[in-house]
Amino acid sequence: MKHDVNRPCIVCGGSESRLLHALRFPRIGYPGSFEVRECTGCGLLFNSPRLADAQIERLYDASYYVFRERERDAVRRVALLASQTIGVAQQFSDARDLLEVGCAKGYLMALLQARGWSVRGVEIAASAAEFARQRFGVDVFTGTLEAWVAAPSFAPRPMVLSTDVIEHVNDPPAFLRAMRCAVAPGGWLVLGTPNADSDHRHAHQASWLAFNPFHIFLFTRETLSRLLQEAGFDVVQAYTYTNGDPPAPQPSSGMRHAVRTVAHVSGLLPVARRARDSMLALADRPVSAQTLLDHSDADLNTYLSSDDARSQRRTACRGDNLVVIARRSQ
Repeated sequence: MKHDVNRPCIVCGGSESRLLHALRFPRIGYPGSFEVRECTGCGLLFNSPRLADAQIERLYDASYYVFRERERDAVRRVALLASQTIGVAQQFSDARDLLEVGCAKGYLMALLQARGWSVRGVEIAASAAEFARQRFGVDVFTGTLEAWVAAPSFAPRPMVLSTDVIEHVNDPPAFLRAMRCAVAPGGWLVLGTPNADSDHRHAHQASWLAFNPFHIFLFTRETLSRLLQEAGFDVVQAYTYTNGDPPAPQPSSGMRHAVRTVAHVSGLLPVARRARDSMLALADRPVSAQTLLDHSDADLNTYLSSDDARSQRRTACRGDNLVVIARRSQ
């Protein structure tokens, strides 16, 4: 039912690792133990042995009831995300032309489009991609990033954003090579993922929210930067957000930890997205264009003046969410 992952290590090529945690998620039907391992050569965290893709899809299907997110809440959430990522990237590039990989239902693209950005998305789930096209009129390619860069209509973009995606990917080096194709020469990649070296992770150990059955690889600044460099990117800045003090651990079941993490990630599997979209449709109420405007460009400029951005954890990369801004080598 399960197969080994990361042998040899995708970052350093080593073959040795140690078991960090053996977790159980019986309430979502995860069979046996979910093992989190650490490469002893570079510190990459990964799940091994891992379920087959079809089994992971069934787990998503069982858990995505938590995505009954109201549309106004989705707008506010992605407005904050845009400020934490694109707002920072604008220090390096004034391009207002964005490709979002793993764009889900298109809320972030809609916010940027409302302020005059040119936007396009890549989304593997057909239902989510269709929602983005129909609701917001954005251009979304349905399929994987690798399929998009091989498509006849493909054209690289000056800025590419992908958040909460790479930790779900079976082959991160191949994903980043496709990213290099997606970014125009001299263009920018903004990549976000849970931070495997966060103070939250060290404080909460096995209860850290990113340890869940849907994540394959978890990166630090060093491991992700190394993969980016090997894929043809120059890392310009790495930082974290969610830099507050770790809250006191709460006794809870593995199900709560899995569900809470899944509730804020993009995900990659079609079954996951179909289940989530069917539940979201029950709660969606169309927002006005003015609502999108109110939450778009103004919010892009707020994060850098926030207490979270002024935290020492931000530049030390000790917060819970890691962002790496990299430029494609010529």
